[in-house]
Amino acid sequence: MIYLYYVDDVNLSTKKKVFDKVMVIQRLEEEQTILVHEAKQHWLYQEHKPNSLLDTTISGERPKPKVTIKPAQHVFRGETVTLRCDIYAQGVTSWSYIWYKEGLSNVFRYGQEHTFSSVTESDSGEYSCYGFKGSHGSDRSDAVTLTVSGFPKPTLTVETQSSVFTGDSVTLRCEGIQSQNGWEFLWRKDSNPESTGAATKTINSVKVSDGGEYSCRARRGGYYTDYSEPAAVTIYERPKPTVTIKPAQHVFRGDTVTLRCDIYAQGVTGWSYYWYKDNSRSVFSNRQEHTFSFVAESEAGKYSCKGSETGGLRWTHISDAVTLTVSERPKPKVTIKPAQHVFRGEKVTLRCDIYAEGVTSWSYSWYKEGSRSVFRYGQENTFSFVTESEAGKYSCKGSETGGSRWSHISDAVTLRVSGI
Repeated sequence: MIYLYYVDDVNLSTKKKVFDKVMVIQRLEEEQTILVHEAKQHWLYQEHKPNSLLDTTISGERPKPKVTIKPAQHVFRGETVTLRCDIYAQGVTSWSYIWYKEGLSNVFRYGQEHTFSSVTESDSGEYSCYGFKGSHGSDRSDAVTLTVSGFPKPTLTVETQSSVFTGDSVTLRCEGIQSQNGWEFLWRKDSNPESTGAATKTINSVKVSDGGEYSCRARRGGYYTDYSEPAAVTIYERPKPTVTIKPAQHVFRGDTVTLRCDIYAQGVTGWSYYWYKDNSRSVFSNRQEHTFSFVAESEAGKYSCKGSETGGLRWTHISDAVTLTVSERPKPKVTIKPAQHVFRGEKVTLRCDIYAEGVTSWSYSWYKEGSRSVFRYGQENTFSFVTESEAGKYSCKGSETGGSRWSHISDAVTLRVSGI
């Protein structure tokens, strides 16, 4: 028996294809089903209304196939790619499958799976499928796009700066490849063997030996991308600042005192500074130098500093603490020997003594009768044959030898000289 099939008054009997199966293909309109019957060498078409001449219409909702592409919808030239058509429907345990590709008028392939052993860009496109068993047919699947491109070259980026300090963390990213599509990543440092890892590589608490040139590539199955351009990572020892106090660590109340924080480190051109006192976590100054113009005992204490890279992320260690001692400015004491009252012709010695911590050597200046002009220098001043003209009020003060600290001026002591 030969059937003529019509849809919208179009005679489809001329649409002939060699096939030896019986199947139902897409319902073209709401109440039309095209049934395809076996005709040894030809497809023959006839319009059929549901529930009329034939018992082969499908009752209920037609199942809709689902297309999957492995290893991914976006693949690279030369990879092995498999298209698979799955139909989940009650009452039908085994299906036959037809594949269609966008832009082709004929059937593309038959079978539940189709594999491209070495895919090329020409295989890119939208693919959909049908399923049939006997006179039962599915809907047509949604189209799924396969994209084929040339193998990419990953880009390696360093998330932090390319030079860091020991103890920091460094994060490397191998970008340009979607890791969720079955890729694994291979990392190489200098000429060392490759190691397998994720697209992001983090090195915590780095050491100097972690520095070098890093590159990455990706692998899926037996296919490899090119290596990325190398990225250099330089690891420096984390610097430790040095604190200096001028004029000295032991000063007198009222002196001008300057604290200075110095950082010697490679790879950093600008620092911000943070000062701490007595192990407090509160920052009391943000300058490289901090000056007390008129220091008081309350400024005494242990001072330390640290630095952070200006506009960057790197930090130094905290410096060792340096102690500033502030004490009362010493006041010299004048003594006259043999006595404050002597007779003309005697030998008389004036002596200036200063008792103060932190100063090991003093230079002495003598003044007479309240004059600002220095009368003599030296700790002792001797009159070998005293006369009445040497009588008077004497005072002294001291200055640190080779330093900038001064004592108060002493109280004046009177020398009296009389005739015999």
